[in-house]
Amino acid sequence: YRKKFTVEQVRFLTHSTKATAVSKLKEFEKAGFCINLGDNTWKKIKQPRVFANRIIAIEAKLKNWKRAVYQADRYKDFAHQSWVLIDEFYSGPARQNIEKFKKYRIGLLTMNQDGKIQKLHDPGFTQPRSEYANWYANSYLAKSTLNEVL
Repeated sequence: YRKKFTVEQVRFLTHSTKATAVSKLKEFEKAGFCINLGDNTWKKIKQPRVFANRIIAIEAKLKNWKRAVYQADRYKDFAHQSWVLIDEFYSGPARQNIEKFKKYRIGLLTMNQDGKIQKLHDPGFTQPRSEYANWYANSYLAKSTLNEVL
């Protein structure tokens, strides 16, 4: 907060091009979070707040629980909780491998044809692995919500 930074620092942190970094910084400036001091130097003037304090991600699959666990694990980069939802009819192999869900702290849910959901493992809440990915997800959610309201 109130610190100066360069476009190059933003590029390094976000793994983006200079043009993308400048474009995003202009969006932040328009939103009132920073100001352009010139010579590729910026200053943060307002601390942004997260849109969602907790993000819960759900990967739904008909029967491929292994692929679902892989994807749900990736969601932990930005989410506070990650779940796999699988069709109850095909849930036998997932149930037999419940230890994998516990090991990776991924929740397991099943759903039957009537839409009834059964919770087989609750992973609890954890901090996202990437603060940057969590901020990116928050900005996406905020924009999506704003677009729906407008």
